[in-house]
Amino acid sequence: MSFNIVRGHFAPPAAVQIKELAKDVKGIAKEFKTTPAVLHYTAMQSGNAPDFFYQCIKTITEKNVDYLPAALKQYFLPQWVEDQEHRLTQEQKNQINAQMLALKLNASLSDEDLKKIKLKNWIEFNRSIGNIGSLKGFIKCNETNKAYWNELLTNLKNLFGVNKLKVKKDYDIKTYFNSDNFKKTETDETKPKFIIGDSKEIIEKQKEAFNGLRLPIELIDSQGKLRTTFETLFEKGRKSKDYSFYSVPLNQTIFNNTIQIIEKEKGNIGLNSAYKKAVMEYQQSQFTNWGIDKKMVTDEQGNEIGSLITIPQTKKDEPNFENRYQVIQTHSCESWCIHQANAESYIEKGKMIIYMPKNSKENVGFSYKDNKIVEIETRMNIGIRQESIRQILDVLRLKTNKTLIEDLSPSQLDKLNKVAAKEKIDLSDINNTYLGQFIDDDNNISKLLPSDLKGINSIFAENPDYTDKVEKINNVYINKLIGDNENISRLSPTQLKIFNELFKDMNDYQEDVKTINNAYLNQFINNGEKLSKLSPTQLKNINVLFKDMKD
Repeated sequence: MSFNIVRGHFAPPAAVQIKELAKDVKGIAKEFKTTPAVLHYTAMQSGNAPDFFYQCIKTITEKNVDYLPAALKQYFLPQWVEDQEHRLTQEQKNQINAQMLALKLNASLSDEDLKKIKLKNWIEFNRSIGNIGSLKGFIKCNETNKAYWNELLTNLKNLFGVNKLKVKKDYDIKTYFNSDNFKKTETDETKPKFIIGDSKEIIEKQKEAFNGLRLPIELIDSQGKLRTTFETLFEKGRKSKDYSFYSVPLNQTIFNNTIQIIEKEKGNIGLNSAYKKAVMEYQQSQFTNWGIDKKMVTDEQGNEIGSLITIPQTKKDEPNFENRYQVIQTHSCESWCIHQANAESYIEKGKMIIYMPKNSKENVGFSYKDNKIVEIETRMNIGIRQESIRQILDVLRLKTNKTLIEDLSPSQLDKLNKVAAKEKIDLSDINNTYLGQFIDDDNNISKLLPSDLKGINSIFAENPDYTDKVEKINNVYINKLIGDNENISRLSPTQLKIFNELFKDMNDYQEDVKTINNAYLNQFINNGEKLSKLSPTQLKNINVLFKDMKD
């Protein structure tokens, strides 16, 4: 096969020309973040290697993709071409991720190479990837020109050492699917008390999804055995306390993730464990699309020690409701009720935040209602108790978690203080952070409900360290409320009752309390329509509240 060597009296020796050509190929390959073999293979397809490489050099020098050879454009573009040429839907991105794994398994490219190459024709590139194994497969598909392809293979091996590019894998995935770890699916078959959804229907959908998967080449001959084992996995998994992992619709990415995890662990992992990890990896890759936030948490030295996952409040008729509550299920500790039964109802009431330590399963969950944390759970699932308070405080005191302290409902803060007192734990840093959000911003005070204000007084009013701060909060609250009849009218009769109970023994506020009560009643005087909207219970509460007030 000719390499288009220039011949003539003044031409450099052929060996020198080949050496220079090799340098060009290596330099261009480095620029395009690929291998010399792939680049040279594509050049040979173009029919004239020197012209091909000259065009490549000009493209790089001029930073102008118009000079790029047509054959190269078909497969990939340089890294410096902007992503706007690759406006992909999420489905297309998922397909590309799946192709990435196929390339990883079938070609000798590193993860870094795969990330940087921007392909335009994945199927064609996968067919023509320039390592020995895939070239041999390509030769078989082109019997009519077999001699040409064999010659190309020989020259590539000799000129660029393609044989060295084929990296021996640390672990052969086919070995795993003949091992005991594969044969056993170690799911806990204890049937949970509650299962959301029709298990039979879900299992059938999962089996159908498996039939549509693209299996790695080395596993195609084991497809039947593989299918049977995965069907068993789904059937046993739906009967386990971790059933929610098997409700997440199976797709190519989850399957690919499972294979990668097994390879990384060199087979020392059960299929069920690998599959559950793969489901979580897939879900986390979709967080941005599903409106879920994942924030890294660091220690004082800036080292990553975990992450905060925030799943927003979502109603049943809102987009991604199912995706979001499934994330709550799979990312929860197995002892939590939301791991099996109540994730749907929790996410409708408020957002959920889960703290996940980097190298531990000791998650801490924060459940919200009306933008306040109303429940905190550790793996022990006992709430704020003496056995769990230190773990909860460790999370709250992380530098990046200040917002969690400010979001505590008064009842949760009260529990923390009571348990901390029994354990002789100093909570001054937590308490000061909590009160600081009000001391530093009067608007935050005006947003408090009387029940919240009562909680703050209950926790801090008798503590001399916080008396001045609580007094300031009470003053601001009263003054803001007096000047805002609209805000007064928003109070429910129950909240107004709590307000009166809170200030009834504070002599300095009695005139202000009367003013607020009058403003509340005046909204109904000469306004029959508004009065008619009161429920019998609300009307009763108003009468009970004001019956003993002479004014």
